[in-house]
Amino acid sequence: MICPYCKKKISDNNQFCPECGQNLAIVSETDSANSFWETVNKEDSERHRQYKDITDRGEKSVRDRRHKTMVTIGILVTVVIAAIFGVIQFNNYRKEMVSQVQAELIGKTFIAHDSHMEGLGWIYHEYWQLTFKDDTTLDYAYIETVGPREDDEEPQLQGTYSYSITQSIFGKYIISVNGEKFTLNVTEENMPKSISYGL
Repeated sequence: MICPYCKKKISDNNQFCPECGQNLAIVSETDSANSFWETVNKEDSERHRQYKDITDRGEKSVRDRRHKTMVTIGILVTVVIAAIFGVIQFNNYRKEMVSQVQAELIGKTFIAHDSHMEGLGWIYHEYWQLTFKDDTTLDYAYIETVGPREDDEEPQLQGTYSYSITQSIFGKYIISVNGEKFTLNVTEENMPKSISYGL
């Protein structure tokens, strides 16, 4: 062995160093104690490392969950904002379409027809004639006949009424006037072409 004090090579069986006279038993006890504490410290370090791994994994899991939650919230907020923007754009588009149709109606006359059976099989026919004076009023004429009307049977003017046009979510134009509702039929270019009674 090597003397830990003078660093000379000596026999393993010596209790004292023959070169410097130091007590080698003390060194042996110190080495043994150091070895014990090294083992303890090593085990403690391993336990600390394992504990740190567990806590790091837990913290990472929490961070991952928070990140996923924030991403989900971000996606939902984006979808909601896009939906609101889409609804606003769609409503603006519908208003433009209604305004265009309303402008095209001015000066035009349309007749709507409907029929129903009453009593002993008599078929009654109703005719509504709408003449659009401007974008808010129209002349409202009406006639009811038994059987289809003859050429000389004209709807009688009932008065000038205010009217409104709305567009359903399915794109149908609805004219509301004098407590009645009419469907306005348009071309592919959004030009008025006819009206029909009811929705």
